[in-house]
Amino acid sequence: MTNRRSLLRASAATWLGAWLAIAKGQNVIRRVALLAISPGPNNPSRDLFRSRLGELGWVEGSNLVLDIRFTRGDGALFAPLTAELLALRPDVFVAPFDTMAIAAAASTTTVPIVFAAGIDPVGYGLIKSLAQPGRNVTGFSGGGPEMGLKALSLFK
Repeated sequence: MTNRRSLLRASAATWLGAWLAIAKGQNVIRRVALLAISPGPNNPSRDLFRSRLGELGWVEGSNLVLDIRFTRGDGALFAPLTAELLALRPDVFVAPFDTMAIAAAASTTTVPIVFAAGIDPVGYGLIKSLAQPGRNVTGFSGGGPEMGLKALSLFK
């Protein structure tokens, strides 16, 4: 499970790095808000996220401010921590899962929101469809009814 999560975090960091690359030629500092689960000292997923951003030229203290808040697995903290992060006016909001991105999507239509692993972003109302998200939310999804229907049509 850790390898899958690490891969998803690295993929999210790559996407985020590509998005941030638009401004790389400019001497600006970008602010990234990350809603994470565990503050553990050795968090390979978070370390990989930072490492991948660094490989893409985004370094904390140089051209990047990374604001992180930890839910510690408590769903009741999603909304207040999201509000706290959005008050910092980030350039992008990153959440590990689509369920964690719901509070951000309800709070802003202007800040881009990226989730690393989605179960059912369409069902949660985060996006209109997988083909045309149509909002300020994007990410990776490996499930949900739309994917099940597509898999069924491929099997036929």
